[in-house]
Amino acid sequence: MSVGLDLGIQQFRSLRRQGERLIARSCPPVYAVVLDNPARRALFHDRGVPFAQFGKDLILFGDTADEWATRLRVSTIPLYVNGRLHFDDAVIRQVTSALIEGLLPVPDGGQTECCLTLPGTMLNRDDSAVTYLSQVVRQFGYQPRFSSASLAVALSELSPWGVNGIGLHLGELRCGLSIVRHGRELMQWEFARGLASPGDESATDQRLRELFATAAFELNRRPEWKALPMPVALAISGEGLTDPALAEHVASCVQHASWPFALGAARIATEPAWTVSRGCLIQAELEQLTTLARSAA
Repeated sequence: MSVGLDLGIQQFRSLRRQGERLIARSCPPVYAVVLDNPARRALFHDRGVPFAQFGKDLILFGDTADEWATRLRVSTIPLYVNGRLHFDDAVIRQVTSALIEGLLPVPDGGQTECCLTLPGTMLNRDDSAVTYLSQVVRQFGYQPRFSSASLAVALSELSPWGVNGIGLHLGELRCGLSIVRHGRELMQWEFARGLASPGDESATDQRLRELFATAAFELNRRPEWKALPMPVALAISGEGLTDPALAEHVASCVQHASWPFALGAARIATEPAWTVSRGCLIQAELEQLTTLARSAA
């Protein structure tokens, strides 16, 4: 069994294959804290509401937190702070583990691979985050593999071009790009700018032009793109593109950047919310096939 897991800022999402079908799960990365008392515990047990105990409080998470926060007149709390998950916080660790458990199906007994994105950034990777998330994924019966969001975009969208080209992930708070040749990431780079709150239409257009100009400038400094077939295919996705109007701006603005190569197809993901989890699933399946081939050799 293989699973793609996208720990995004807006949603945690998982995707797996069941026969010819794709099975998707998602939940918001939020939690709520309520005071523990016998009446509240009885209410949650009667309604089948999952919760965790932390000191003198009860913690609700994901969709449950969204649903019950209004009823109990408390606020939901985002897991991400300034675009990062701080795993030195015991509550963050507990909630993250509970949400991942809900997104991963029970393993079927065969080889299991889970490819997931690292929250925040792939650059200067936080070893404590890698260690903790690896432990969580293994705890639920899966072998963890980590991917950049931009590599996942390329794996998901560039198959018509032999998975050769550049994957560009436009996040709310940061963007990343990967140069990918035959499905292998030659280079990955991120910059701390995103599409959050772009403002009116003219501001949106300006923000996109700046993001593509920054990406083109960085690629001018990178020789890895010279290994790609010409003209270069570009795949674009990210949380910021769930608005169809914004996707139309992307199609126009991408053509105005000073790319250091002849730009071929510029493919904009049709389901940007699920692009990264789909790319992670593809990578997990490739890892599984590679492991099986090695075992048979």
